[in-house]
This record gives sequence, structure tokens and C-alpha cells, in this order.
Amino acid sequence: MTTFPSSDWTRKSGDIFEAARRGPVTITQRKRPAFVVMTVDEFERLKARDTRRHYTIDSLPDEFFAKAEAEIERMKREGDE
Repeated sequence: MTTFPSSDWTRKSGDIFEAARRGPVTITQRKRPAFVVMTVDEFERLKARDTRRHYTIDSLPDEFFAKAEAEIERMKREGDE
């Protein structure tokens, strides 16, 4: 992955955008990765692969709630041993 320091953002934005057309670009701040620049197509591709779901305790599907409940009971039993 191509990397640019954040100080290059204004001076070399054309280079950063050109590199992002070829693949994701890391922007660093204080020598640590801080941001990633990528094309919208790449971003959409990554979003489509993300199958994670998030729930609140009220919206948790019954099957997940049952698994969580069983795991809590298992941990309790192990703690009693």
C-alpha cells in the first residue's frame, strides 16, 4: 500500500489521488497510519464483503441470545469448579 505523510495532502494531492486509483493509500500522521484514501468502487467492494451485523439487546435474534445465554452458563459452571 502506498503511504504519504499528512503534510503531503495539500502539496501532492494529485499524486495521492493518482496512487489511490491504483489501490488504497495510507496517510500517516506523526509516522503512524491515520487515514486511508481509496476509490469509491473499492470502498463499495469492501462494504459489500462486510457481513457483520450489530444488534441491541432488544433486537438480538433469539438464536444469538440462546447461544450467549448458554455460553454464560458454561462460564459460570467453569468458575464453580
